[in-house]
Amino acid sequence: MSIATVLLVADDLAEQLPVPGTLARQGLAELQRADSVTQGLWLTRERQPDVIVLDAGLIELDIAPFAEPPAPGKRRPVVILLRDRMRPLPPGADGVIDLPLDPEALAVRVAALAEETWFARKMLDLDHLGGPAFIVEMIDTFIGQATQAVARMRAAVQADDLATVARAAHSLKSGAANLGAERLRDAATVLEAEANQHGSVAILLQSLRGLEDACDRACQILRRHRDQAARAAGPAA
Repeated sequence: MSIATVLLVADDLAEQLPVPGTLARQGLAELQRADSVTQGLWLTRERQPDVIVLDAGLIELDIAPFAEPPAPGKRRPVVILLRDRMRPLPPGADGVIDLPLDPEALAVRVAALAEETWFARKMLDLDHLGGPAFIVEMIDTFIGQATQAVARMRAAVQADDLATVARAAHSLKSGAANLGAERLRDAATVLEAEANQHGSVAILLQSLRGLEDACDRACQILRRHRDQAARAAGPAA
């Protein structure tokens, strides 16, 4: 299952860039490759990638055109620079990967940086809304509800109760989106659709296993953010 689409913008790094198979193993799907900034910007506008991997040798410091939201309400793409040792990062960049790396390792780093960015952006939003104590409360509530939802879905799949599976997946999808758990959100989206389409038990169980893995990963990351927020909030948290 692909959680995000990737646009690779590079001209002379072909041997080091991930091939589609290495990206797919990380839950990413390659849209297309561009060998110039002009082509990359055109594809960014036309294809609206979730993640943009830019060869820093192709661009100046202004990467804002790549970092703009594609449309109102759409999430801003994650922009990752390759072989850029400049510190701090230029405005609009979310991370940097220093080369050389083999294609598999690069795909792993791209996926990890994208996931970290989605969570970090949501934590900033929550901090602005209610501060560190609010983050702690939101994460504690979500982890408890997610654990219950996964158990409810597993029991419902085994009982062939597809309506309950769909409802629980829909609820989990919304909660995951609120906290930046994009892998979990997309896994819940898939499971909800399969339940609504009366998928077989075998298909539902396979998707549920993927959702459980995504949920475990999300909770692990969220607990780390919770601990950081709790320290910032002080003894009251």
